[in-house]
Amino acid sequence: MKTPHPRLLLAIVPLLFITGSLPAQQDAKAIEATMGRMRDALRNTMVQLQTAQAENAASQAKLVEAEARITELNARITSLIKQADTDKANAARVAKEQDARIGTQATELAALTSNLEKWKTGYKQAATVANDTEARRVKAAAKVIVLERRVAEQQVKNQELHKLGLEILTRYEKFGLGTAIVRREPFTGIARVKFETLIQDYSDKLADGRIKPEDAQKSASSTSSPPASATAPAAPSEKPAAKSSAQKGES
Repeated sequence: MKTPHPRLLLAIVPLLFITGSLPAQQDAKAIEATMGRMRDALRNTMVQLQTAQAENAASQAKLVEAEARITELNARITSLIKQADTDKANAARVAKEQDARIGTQATELAALTSNLEKWKTGYKQAATVANDTEARRVKAAAKVIVLERRVAEQQVKNQELHKLGLEILTRYEKFGLGTAIVRREPFTGIARVKFETLIQDYSDKLADGRIKPEDAQKSASSTSSPPASATAPAAPSEKPAAKSSAQKGES
């Protein structure tokens, strides 16, 4: 059951007060006029009541709509808060991954820098070794030139000594028995055989001690030990041997 509106009560109370105070001797016309006024007042009150009820219903609808809007906004705020928390967590995760990636890249960069420094050091060492090698090569080439000159000189001397030795051997080879008799030199068969053996030995030694072109090239290309100095002294030793054999033959 609905409770009467306060405005309706305020309108009815004066009417009741007026009705009770009417004198009994008023005529029916006055009563009818009064009742008309009461009906009009009641009608107006009912219109006001309906208007108030409509306004109340509209207010209730707006309140419900506002509450629904508030609920929707609260849900949206809650969703936004959750999304913000999720985004914050994702941002923290991405930042952590980025920091880890930056750390890895920094480590790789440090390793690359270290390797680059090592490569620079190795390159400098290789350049130093290459320069030293080139210097040694130039020095060795200069030594080869000097050795080639020495070999050429020794070869000329060797040719001269070999020629001289052959001349001496040819001379004593042609030295026969008649020559020995003319020169009054004893020249028996045994002595001749011995002398021919000595001539053959000295011929072999001269052939072995002679510098050959291929030996000269090998000697010039070798820088570890000067072969010309080892070969050259062999030639001077032949001349004393030839002289010794000549002295023996003349004796």
